[in-house]
Amino acid sequence: MRGKRLLEEAPLFRALWELRGHASFHVPGHHGGEYFPEFVRKWFAPCLRFDATELPGLDNLHAPEGVIREAEVRAAEVFGAEETKFLVGGSTAGILALILGTEVVSPRRPWIVERASHASVWNGLSLAGAEAVVLPNPVDAHGIPHPPEEAVLRDVLRRHPDAKAVFLTSPTYFGLRGPLRSLIRTAKRAGLLVYVDEAHGAHFRFSRRLPRPALDLGADAVVQSLHKTLPVMGMGSLLHFRGEAVPREAVREALRVLQTSSPSYVLLATMDLARAWYALHGKTMVRRALNAQAAFRRSLAQIPWLRVLPTDDPFRLVLLAPPGEGGRLEEHLRRHKVYCELVLGDAVLCLLSPGNRKFWRKLYRALVAYLPQADGSRGEGVRRDSEGTFFEGFASAPPSRVSFRLFWGEKVAEVHLSQALGRVSARALVPVPPGIPLVLPGERISSSHLAALSRLVALGHPVLGLEREGDVWVLDEA
Repeated sequence: MRGKRLLEEAPLFRALWELRGHASFHVPGHHGGEYFPEFVRKWFAPCLRFDATELPGLDNLHAPEGVIREAEVRAAEVFGAEETKFLVGGSTAGILALILGTEVVSPRRPWIVERASHASVWNGLSLAGAEAVVLPNPVDAHGIPHPPEEAVLRDVLRRHPDAKAVFLTSPTYFGLRGPLRSLIRTAKRAGLLVYVDEAHGAHFRFSRRLPRPALDLGADAVVQSLHKTLPVMGMGSLLHFRGEAVPREAVREALRVLQTSSPSYVLLATMDLARAWYALHGKTMVRRALNAQAAFRRSLAQIPWLRVLPTDDPFRLVLLAPPGEGGRLEEHLRRHKVYCELVLGDAVLCLLSPGNRKFWRKLYRALVAYLPQADGSRGEGVRRDSEGTFFEGFASAPPSRVSFRLFWGEKVAEVHLSQALGRVSARALVPVPPGIPLVLPGERISSSHLAALSRLVALGHPVLGLEREGDVWVLDEA
């Protein structure tokens, strides 16, 4: 009965289900999993049966009129939007479309953007050739960026009254919400569009014990990465609209340009199924997981050396290792087959969810087995500037407008990090994770940038834009 109810609630998946077993004389070339390496076919075949194309009854992502349209309408109802679009290129596709579509309709007016924004925001500004005012993000003693302060936003609006839109990130990568309601209210009173990168907050809709969704607080458009917190395949995301201020047709056209003409129907189906499943049972599943994580945190509090940092999203677990031992703790966890999301200095970020509760005990046992090199105390009040504060410069963003563009075709030079001090970076330098640029394109490389980049290289942490030999691309200003 449960399976039948789920089929009834998931129109796109139901259409794929009804087509199963047909003779395939169309793309994709594996033909429903029939033509695939024998060794791995049994693992992939169940999904490949649903990997179809725009067959009769399956609709078209770029001009939805049937089951995709119905699935998007149902998603809008669940997530509190007036209109929702499926994204098969992650939240990145939605962010780029919002920036490009808005810039076409309202050019030559600056954006207000948090310094700790995801790389896709900066890429969108560069693609659009837009101007932006950078909104500083406070950084704590552990090197973790926090949401901007309302007073700072008010000051930026006073100095730049012609700004057209603000792009906020909430929650942050570390589960911090900040004064989002006040930030949105302040921006709206000034007549700005408010867009929110809520990539890590799709689950907020399903419990009043979680932060309120940005749409409910007045945001005009929101992007959510379903795949980050819900049972959806990688890249599956949503773009939500509410209100008439957003230039929706321009944004839709940007999506048609940016997204593939051959979207994965398996990916689309997982979004439809997750929405249906959570519409039916999400509140119950999230409530049980919230109760379980509270008990789990109480267990962690009994580990003498471990400190857990507070977050607004209880499913973001930030563990604080003894001073200087973040990397060592990460290696210990990996030896126990426990892989975390990110290590930043001494902070170890773990993502909890209803979907990984069976692994929580394994994480606990690995933490109990860890033997600190220090005296075993939690080290409350210890400032840890010496390790990994990669984003300390985010707290002092320049107050002036910055013009963003792509430096393709301009005269550039490849130099080693040791020779890069004071040079203008031709590319964003982006540690992944978390995908937040440490250096923006067009920004002069400072001594603090070089120190952070050198630490990342020493740790073996991937940095997009940094060549394997430690070289960076800079503008040739000779």
